[in-house]
Amino acid sequence: MSTFPSLELGINIDHVATLRNARGTVYPDPLRAARLAEEAGADLITLHLREDRRHIKDADLLALRPLIQTRMNLECAVTPEMLNIACQVKPHDVCLVPEKRAEVTTEGGLDVIGYFDAVKAATTQLKDTGIRVSLFIDPEENQIQAAKDVGATVIELHTGKYMMAKDSVKKRLAGEGEGMSFTEFTYQLIQGYDFHHLYKTHHCLLQMGGSDQWGNITTGTELVRRMNGDGAKAYAMTCPLITKADGSKFGKSEGGNVWLTADKTSVYKFYQFWLNTSDMDAEKYIKIFTFLDKNTIDLLIAEHLKALHLRALQKRLAEELTTFVHGKEELEKAIFASNAFFSPTMDDLTKLDDITFVEVFDGVPNAEITKEDIARGIDMIAALSAKTGFLASNSDARRELKQNAISLNKAKVAEDYKIT
Repeated sequence: MSTFPSLELGINIDHVATLRNARGTVYPDPLRAARLAEEAGADLITLHLREDRRHIKDADLLALRPLIQTRMNLECAVTPEMLNIACQVKPHDVCLVPEKRAEVTTEGGLDVIGYFDAVKAATTQLKDTGIRVSLFIDPEENQIQAAKDVGATVIELHTGKYMMAKDSVKKRLAGEGEGMSFTEFTYQLIQGYDFHHLYKTHHCLLQMGGSDQWGNITTGTELVRRMNGDGAKAYAMTCPLITKADGSKFGKSEGGNVWLTADKTSVYKFYQFWLNTSDMDAEKYIKIFTFLDKNTIDLLIAEHLKALHLRALQKRLAEELTTFVHGKEELEKAIFASNAFFSPTMDDLTKLDDITFVEVFDGVPNAEITKEDIARGIDMIAALSAKTGFLASNSDARRELKQNAISLNKAKVAEDYKIT
């Protein structure tokens, strides 16, 4: 297989300048952005000096040249003015790009074939000054060959057309859903290169994922073929995306991720995750995640529908999955911990280890009280209001205590009780 150089990270600071210009202020400062990018590990800084100066200004370019400690990559059009500026400033790299006055950003690659003589002359002029030259072109074989013929050292590929051909991208940008962030837009390329890397280093042939990953995975299969020859093959396999009753992705909600290893998700929390699923989700998940036969599942669903409050379906789902992942003994511990919370005495709770004890009370209102306060003794009025804020006022605390509504360690207490 061919050997490829390691990836380098270039940071484009154009739109830091765009924001500054729009505000009409001196901030945010592109010079500071360049410094921060280099401190964070960037290998080069890219900036585009356009003919209309809508991003970077000439003063920015002159100030950045001695400031940048890595490499400066200047993007500019193939015009006498821009080429003369580049030869005077002498950045490490110059990337020749097409420009249209009305475009919001660069739309398409440089037509090297159509402007062959001009691009060749520009490339020669820059190289004679000691500048490495790259061309921003569309990923077309004839354009790549033309870039080589004019003497370019490097090419940058415009991937916009390729990505826009993906249905998943077109739909998001057309307004179906919530649109697409820049991170999401570029993620397809990163995931595709990741597949290529796995193919090269580990001979990974298959990538699997949810149906929403199809475009990302096929980017990888195509990259494997293009970067390793026509004989190279990689494969994509997707399955229908598992969603919750509200339509959101399974495991994507805040705090909703569930891990198979106990150090990531404890056995107790794993059991509780399945036990607390909705009725609709439980009916779906028991068909997907368990090995119960159809007849057993149908009987369970029928039983569940007769008495929803008993949550028979959720209990069986939690039992099956906890046993499968962690074993029968761990399941019994998780059930014991779940029942301990509702036990009429403290006996079962005192048998729990410290971590499980804290997890059992996860989500229950709590407050911290110092050991010194407890050693001195805390009356129940203060314990319910001033010290914890469980009740809004002392009068509320007295009323609840008089109504025999307060228990401490599962035993009813009166107003004269002191915590020590």
